[in-house]
Amino acid sequence: MKKLNVGSLYREEVKDEFQADLQQILNESPCTDDPTPNILWENLKSAILMTSSEVLGHTKKKNKDWFNENDKEI
Repeated sequence: MKKLNVGSLYREEVKDEFQADLQQILNESPCTDDPTPNILWENLKSAILMTSSEVLGHTKKKNKDWFNENDKEI
């Protein structure tokens, strides 16, 4: 499972974009006739995950390949 790049939320412009996009998605979400907690939770969870993936993106691997740097010594 890919990790979200939540560290980018420290930047004010990213945080503002995330909040605006999430608010828009929540405003556009269909209201159901039977708003049970499970349905409300699923709608909220889906909106947060979708917005996070679009705005924040996923983390990139930061570790260098140790073996390639040290293969001569091995």
